[in-house]
Amino acid sequence: MYKQNDILVDKKGDERKVLGVCGEVVFLSESEERKVDIVTTSERLPMNGWTLKQEKWKPGINNRYYYIQNNGKVDFYLWEDDCIDLFLLSTGNCHETEADALLYKEALLRWASEKK
Repeated sequence: MYKQNDILVDKKGDERKVLGVCGEVVFLSESEERKVDIVTTSERLPMNGWTLKQEKWKPGINNRYYYIQNNGKVDFYLWEDDCIDLFLLSTGNCHETEADALLYKEALLRWASEKK
């Protein structure tokens, strides 16, 4: 199930890298270090709140992606792997579908209203 170099995340958002697997035994790193911090079994990891980190979706070259403009409208670009594309991806404003972009907008609006 787990393999070397997988990234696991717990309920608090802490991340650990799988340094190695030997049968059912899994060796996890100290946060950003390559030192072993946690030795456990693959069965116990989910019971302790650890899950595989989901990779962010990234468009391929010339593939369409959606984003929220400064005025709040949804628009799209074609991915060119340029600085604008990479900025939007790094800020979480790069979405596979228009519906995903709208969900992101709603989440931003909720977050902003909570900060008032």
